[in-house]
Amino acid sequence: AIDSNNNIFVCGYVNNGTDNDFYIAKLDNDLNIVKQITLDSGGDDYLYDIAIDSNGNVFVCGSKGYVIKLDNDLTVQKQVYLGDYYTAYGIAIDSDNNVLIINRYYASSSDNSLRLTKLDNDLNSIRQQAIDKEPDSFFGLCSLPDGNICMVSMIEGNGYVLKTDRFLLGILKQCGINRGDVDVHLTGVCSNSNGDIYVCGYCDFSDYPRSFIAKLADLENYDGTIAYTLNDNVFAKYDADYSLRKTSLTLNDASYSATSQDYVAEGLNLTPVERNFTVYTDVKPH
Repeated sequence: AIDSNNNIFVCGYVNNGTDNDFYIAKLDNDLNIVKQITLDSGGDDYLYDIAIDSNGNVFVCGSKGYVIKLDNDLTVQKQVYLGDYYTAYGIAIDSDNNVLIINRYYASSSDNSLRLTKLDNDLNSIRQQAIDKEPDSFFGLCSLPDGNICMVSMIEGNGYVLKTDRFLLGILKQCGINRGDVDVHLTGVCSNSNGDIYVCGYCDFSDYPRSFIAKLADLENYDGTIAYTLNDNVFAKYDADYSLRKTSLTLNDASYSATSQDYVAEGLNLTPVERNFTVYTDVKPH
């Protein structure tokens, strides 16, 4: 995540010799480390996503549904966790500085769902929405210019895209991305100022995975869908016409269809539990 001063914030985990701790670092725009910390809840800890509000506060989420608020200097302001059955894979900040979390909830094979949680800026619960279908891939989400929310996942082999209203009262629109012979994993989503939605992820072809990028037209049609050979983990930059910049990847055309899906959203109550962690500073990344 990048703040208004172009500082860069990253998150993940680091092994302390016994188990894993949360890891957060602040870098300047030239990628010099300004500060880095680890947080230990007492067990294995993993962070999966990071976001910054309009005041420069940093929010991270991860294992067991942990959500942590830090100031711009990485001093912990508050921390809560949603519960042992949660894994928080994605986080975003809406135009009102509320915190949006996409979770996988798994208590048992008969009690599991994809859940979207909304907290205020002090991490107090506002509402939670459950999608009554077990997801089988990681997730991403973003806040749209109109305040509504878009999230992505994979369900039953299809890329899954859902648009819900800003109050988490119901699904506005949803679609599945299907090719039939390959699984489509969607892991990221973003929107421009016009409300155009872009998704990314990867597809499981028989020989090797290929990354996937698409622009969606009202969650029904595609504009500029491509799949390309992915040899290693890379950063790729594209212009608005999907022309690659500063990479040398081999592009392969691919065609996918959007299929209407029907999943049920259920309003849920949520009580986050506040927890304290030990904070270690000046650590070296693992």
